[in-house]
Formats: sequence, C-alpha cells, structure tokens
Amino acid sequence: MERSTISRRHTGEGRDVDMRKRSTIMLLGIVALVLGCTGTRTQPPTGQGLTASPPAGAQSREPAANPCQTLQSESVNEPGQWLADLLGRQLKRASITEAPETILQLGPCLTMEPVEGSGGKLLMVAYASNTPRYPVAAWYHAGAWRSAALPTLDESAGAPLARVYRETAAGAEVLAELRIPGTGQSGGLTLMRFGTELTTLWKSQVYDHFYVQLANETWVLARYRDPAVYDEPHAFSGNCCYPNNGQTLWKREGDKMVEKAARNHPSVVRTASAFAGAWNEGRLDLAAKWTSSSGVITAMSGGAAHPPAITLDAPAGHIWALEEAEAAHWEALPAELRSPRPSITEFVWPAAPWPLLLKRTGESWKVAGWK
Repeated sequence: MERSTISRRHTGEGRDVDMRKRSTIMLLGIVALVLGCTGTRTQPPTGQGLTASPPAGAQSREPAANPCQTLQSESVNEPGQWLADLLGRQLKRASITEAPETILQLGPCLTMEPVEGSGGKLLMVAYASNTPRYPVAAWYHAGAWRSAALPTLDESAGAPLARVYRETAAGAEVLAELRIPGTGQSGGLTLMRFGTELTTLWKSQVYDHFYVQLANETWVLARYRDPAVYDEPHAFSGNCCYPNNGQTLWKREGDKMVEKAARNHPSVVRTASAFAGAWNEGRLDLAAKWTSSSGVITAMSGGAAHPPAITLDAPAGHIWALEEAEAAHWEALPAELRSPRPSITEFVWPAAPWPLLLKRTGESWKVAGWK
C-alpha cells in the first residue's frame, strides 16, 4: 500500500516537471517571436558566424569605378567633374604621401603630376588617351583632400602648366599656362586659388603660338605671334619663319594680373620677310615702310616699276639668338629682369639677286639696301 502511494506521488511530480518545461519552452518561443518582429538580434561573438566589424580607426575605401573604361566610353556627362568626384571619394582617408599611389592605382589611363613647390599637396591629374584631357586638380587644404575639374581652353586640353606656386592663408595660388593642342600651341594664362574650393581669379585672352618667357610672383612676360603677321606679305613658303615677336607684360595686383605693357619686339626676321614679301608683290609703297629711309626703294629698284624678285635664303642659325636677345631687352621690364641691349646693330641676310642689309634703327630693324 505504501509503495503504491509513493509511485503515484512520483508520477504526479513527473507530470508537474514536464508541464513546467513545456511552459518555459513556450515562453521562450514567444519571446523569440517578439524579438524577431521588432528587428532586435543578438550579435554573435567576434569571429563566430558574421564578419567582424572593423576596429576603430581602421581605414577603408569604397570600391572605385573603372575610370579608364568610363572615360573611354564617354558614357558620362561632364567627364572632368565625374573624375574629380571619383578622386574626392578615393582620397578621403589618404595621407599626403599616399595620395599619388591611390590615384595611379585607379587605372593606367590616368596621369598625375605634383605641382613644383607644393610638397605633394597639389596634384594635377588627367585622362591620357592619345593626348591628356579632362584635367582635374586634387589638393590638400585645411586637413582634407579636395578635388575639382580644372579650367581649360579646349575640352581636349591637358592639365594647365603651373608656372608660379605660392601658399596663402586662403589656399595655394597657381599661375598657369593653358594650351589648346594642335593649334600651334595657342594658349593663355590663368590664376587659380585652391582653397575650400577652386576659384579662378583671372584669365587672359587666347594668343597664337603662346609661351611664357619669364614669371615670378610679381611679374609675367609672355611671347606670342602678332595676328597682324598673317595680313602682311610673306617671303617664305609654308609656315617657315613667321616671327613670334608679340610680347605682353603683366604685374600681380591683388587677385588678378594687370597688363602693364605690350609690344612687338624688334625682329630681323619679321622685317626681312615683310619687306621681301611686299617687294615681290610689287607693293613698293608697303615695302618702303620697312626701310631705313625714303630713298632706299629707289636705290634698290633702280627706278624700275617691277624690279627683280627677292629670294631670301634660309636664315643662319645665329639669327634666332639675336631674336631671343631682342626679346629679353625691354625698357618696360624691371631692371632686375631686363637683359642688356643687343650689341649687334647690322645684319646681312643671304638673298638673291644680292644679300640684304638690315640695320637697327631706334627700337626696330629696317632694310638699308643691298649689301
């Protein structure tokens, strides 16, 4: 009798335990269901199941688009700005020393050149397919990298050629040449500030056969071809011996360059070519403008209305040294930038039927007669 009682008690207790277990399991299921609906999840320990989050301070860059493929396909509007935006994203966490490698790793189609004097804090970037184009600048200012598409004179132009670099509180400032490829090096100047954003402070007009002769933080002297040359008679065939004797002098004043003087420097090449060209066309009155006195034309022609044509031989090599010397001497230049006046005052140009004698008269070269 006692054994039966004990068995029933144990049996009842077993049922109670089972019921409690079932209740606990049901409760846990309800809790799990609620947590699942509210989006709350328990994170597994690092290294178990999910990828661990990067440690604090770790650097990570987003996967880069393929600039070579994108730019080659011309599938984006304003490709220069598209490239600038790409650089801005990729350089966010790059140090000054890491930036060049970061840019070049984006693709073999990109060229990158640090601006001299910038210490690697100003980089000129372009897409190089045949000729560089879509120029972009990346610069480090106020603790961060910034980027922008650069001003150009033509969409096929490469990065501007920096001539003067200086740092200011508002940002680095660069005076640079802009070029138009395939046009006889036509170009001009621009003054830019690389601060919180890129600001074009000043831009010159476009000149034919343009190049900077000298430049510092205050003065810039450039040479180019005077457009009037193309309207003058020309004694040479093709593009030979067109003189590039136009010059303009600018001075930095505030946030712009101010033109201080412009001229056509004395040129033996221009005088000889224009004189012989007018002579050969029978325009002796125009040829007389290039002579040292009113009697030269009569003396050279012998009074004939249609004298024999003049054939100028190719100029001797030293004539170009004389042209350079003439370009370097200009009273408008500051004394420290001015070269001495050329010592040569006469030049004999090989020609037929007789050599041509030219003399320096005042601030120009004139034809003085046959030699």
